[in-house]
Amino acid sequence: MNGSSFCHTQPSTWINNDDIIAIQWIYMICNSFISMLIAFFLSTLINYYQLKKFKSIIESLTEQSMNNSIKNTEVTKNKTIETLSNFMPFKPYQSFYINQATSPITLDELIIEAERTYKFTIYPYDDMLLDMHYLQIELVQQSSSIIITIEFFSGYNVLFPQIEELFSIVFHASKMIQIWGELNTYRTEYLFYHNHNEDDTIKSHIVNIQPAFKTWYNSTFVHNANCGQLLDFNDIDGPLCSCSHRPYKCRNDQWSLEDASAYTYHEILDNNKIHDPHRCLAITKLSIVIHEKWDRHKVQQYIKENHTSRDDLGHFDLSCDDPSRDNLGCGELGHSDLSCDYPSRDNLGCGELSHFDLSCDDPSHDNPSRGDLGCDEPGRDGLGCDDPDRDDLGCGDLSTNH
Repeated sequence: MNGSSFCHTQPSTWINNDDIIAIQWIYMICNSFISMLIAFFLSTLINYYQLKKFKSIIESLTEQSMNNSIKNTEVTKNKTIETLSNFMPFKPYQSFYINQATSPITLDELIIEAERTYKFTIYPYDDMLLDMHYLQIELVQQSSSIIITIEFFSGYNVLFPQIEELFSIVFHASKMIQIWGELNTYRTEYLFYHNHNEDDTIKSHIVNIQPAFKTWYNSTFVHNANCGQLLDFNDIDGPLCSCSHRPYKCRNDQWSLEDASAYTYHEILDNNKIHDPHRCLAITKLSIVIHEKWDRHKVQQYIKENHTSRDDLGHFDLSCDDPSRDNLGCGELGHSDLSCDYPSRDNLGCGELSHFDLSCDDPSHDNPSRGDLGCDEPGRDGLGCDDPDRDDLGCGDLSTNH
């Protein structure tokens, strides 16, 4: 019995040992798998935080680099502004401000001047904070200019008929109007009082100087020899351009009036003055450069003669002792100090505005060299677009407009 019992229980002992070994193997495999999962999880977690930290460092460095770049750009810009001279018009000018208190006599005299003028330059001003709107009109004449700043006011005023008459003369189809930018950016709704028709303005001969300047500037100040944007067949603006004298890097970019004056003449326009008359004068000045087809040498010569040779770049030094300044007048530029004591000034007239009109009826004005006095004869406008040299402003055929 005892032997039989021993033989019966022995196989059961061996089975239990096999199970234990199998369980141990399974346990070891599970532990290894779990350890691998834990290691993988920890590795992934560590990599995630390392990557996040790395990205944070990159973003911080990028932001710091951008801030430094912006600071450097601002410093460079400020230094550049400091080296610029105040804007200097080619000609002396008279300035008039038209508001509700203006004398009707002044408007009558300005209307007479507008009738005798062919070419005008206009520039709008908007003071959105005060909801005030202005239009600046330059009467471009042979030896000088007249700047009229008109304040637009609501309600009726006794000056409205005269202002309407002035607008009807300026925007007549026989006149030439220079602007900077597209007309739709000028907010023309402020140009119209009671009787002025918007269609009359649209029919006016309006010349946008802005794209003409871009064409002239790019052909005059070409890419540097090592510029990545340089192409044999085209001198366009592009993202590969590294030229410091060409600030715009897209072929569709258009120049601001401030940049055009700064890069061409090294002159700055004051943005802080709402009624700054230099805006119209700057457009006119750039149009003259385009008309006369200035080359790079002539531009640099102008800068050398008018700015870099001066001790004080912030002031105008138009001494009457310098023969090259004779056509600019004496005294402080920006004011009509056309002294009759100076012989070459006699043709400009002195005293009241009615004598400043450069009238074509005056025999003393028959000098052909003074043909572009804005008279009724189209051929005397000084901008005859039938002249091939004038095609660079997009003039077309003006003969039908007169």
